[in-house]
Order: sequence, then structure tokens, then C-alpha cells
Amino acid sequence: MDAVLQSQHPIDLPAKLSDLLSAGFVDQDGCVFFAQFAKRTSGADHSDFPDLTGYECFVNHVHIDDYVEDADPQTLAAMGVAFARRLCELLSERSGDFNVIVGSDDLSCSVRFHRVRASEAWLGDDLESYQDEAIAVLTAR
Repeated sequence: MDAVLQSQHPIDLPAKLSDLLSAGFVDQDGCVFFAQFAKRTSGADHSDFPDLTGYECFVNHVHIDDYVEDADPQTLAAMGVAFARRLCELLSERSGDFNVIVGSDDLSCSVRFHRVRASEAWLGDDLESYQDEAIAVLTAR
């Protein structure tokens, strides 16, 4: 994942990923959600989760491989990082800090985000303990 993060080559996002970003965000129940994913909140309530961070991460979970066809794991990871970088740019226009989390393994890549809140976290402190997948965290300020 380090090489993917350090790459300076611009990557064009597939139209569906660009559309997800272009649709913007909604503020609901003290959380920020992708506007296109806000309907996911109808099947779950923030009281179903230990905290608002968990709720946001559940709703804002993007499986990059659902948007990119026939891509190898490295391409999926690169696409996930490019999507995460663009997401950070958009979230930095909002008030508060956000963590954007990219997870990649041998088969897939996912991106999720949450607002940074005191005493709440989606990931453990030791990212090296995630041995089954590569993890990258980008912060939008």
C-alpha cells in the first residue's frame, strides 16, 4: 500500500465513483453521509452501533471493486487511494476533521470515512496488527 500511496500518477476515477462524490453529503443524526448512501440509514439506527463513528463507517462503506470491473488487487488499491484523496479534498471543505480509511487485501478494496470524535475510533491504534489487509488512514482537515 505504501507504493500506491506515494504514487504521483493521476488516476481517473470511474464515472460511478465520481458520481458518488459529486452527489455530495448529507448531515443526519450528528453524522455526515454520502448523499447516495443516506438511504442505508433506513435499515439501521445510530442506536444499533456503539458510537456515531461506527454508524458513519457502516453507512459510508464503499466497496471499490463494485465500481471497477476486472481489476487486479493493485489497481483496486490505487483506485481506492485516488478515491480517498478526492474524498479528503471534498471533506476538507466541511467543518471538523474526518478520517478516510482505505483497506485492501488480495481480493478487494474498500473506503469508508467518519468524523473525528474524541474517545471514538474505528481502527485500533496499532495499524500493523491488521495482518490480513493493508490499511491507510488519510485525515481531512
